Amino acid sequence: MKKIMFNDRYGLTKAVLEGRKTMTRRIIKPQPIEFLCVEKSPDRYMEIIQEDDLALRIKSHYKVGEVVAVAQSYENIGMDGSAQLFEKDMSGYYTRTDLCKGWRNKMFVRSDLMPHKIRITSIRAERLQDISDEECLREGVGVSATDNLVGFPIAIPFNYYIGRDEKGYRYVTPREAFSVLIDKISGRGTWQSNPYVWVYEFELIK
Repeated sequence: MKKIMFNDRYGLTKAVLEGRKTMTRRIIKPQPIEFLCVEKSPDRYMEIIQEDDLALRIKSHYKVGEVVAVAQSYENIGMDGSAQLFEKDMSGYYTRTDLCKGWRNKMFVRSDLMPHKIRITSIRAERLQDISDEECLREGVGVSATDNLVGFPIAIPFNYYIGRDEKGYRYVTPREAFSVLIDKISGRGTWQSNPYVWVYEFELIK
C-alpha cells in the first residue's frame, strides 16, 4: 500500500481526517511539453498523452480506486514507543518504535501501520489556476463568518483563511487564500507559474 503526505503546518492532515479536505493537487513531474489529452491506462492509472510521439507518457502516482494510507508520525497516532514492531537490525535486536525515524517524521513510517486511509475516486490533469472557488474549499481553505473588514468598502458575509489563521490573517476570496497556501507548500511563485497538476479527488475511509 502506498502512502500520501499532507502538510501539517497548515492543518491539511487534520482537514483530511475531519472530512473537510477531499481534493489535492500535485505538480506533475516532469511538466508536459505539448499536452494533448489524458487517458486511463489498462491498470487504472491516468496518463498524459503528448502531441510528440517521441515524448514520454506521464503517469499519475495514484490510480482510480486505489486505497492510500494517510501518513502520520508514530508519535501522533499514539503508538507505544516501547513496541518492537520492526525487523531485526544487523546486530540481531528489534528496534524500539520511539527510536525509529518515523517516530516524529512521517516520511519514514510504514503505510500498513497507519490508522487512516483514503480512496482515490477521480483523477484529472489541468493547470493550477483552473481551480474553482468551491474546489479551493475542498483543498482545505477555511471559511468563517465575519463582520465588515476594516478598510473594505462593503460588508462581506465570509472570509477565508489557511492553516490556523482563523483569527489571524484572512483573505477576501477562496482563490486568494489558496494561491498563498500553494506557494507556502510548493514554493514561492508556484501559483504565478501556473504548472500542470494532477488533481486527485478522494474519500476518507471510515
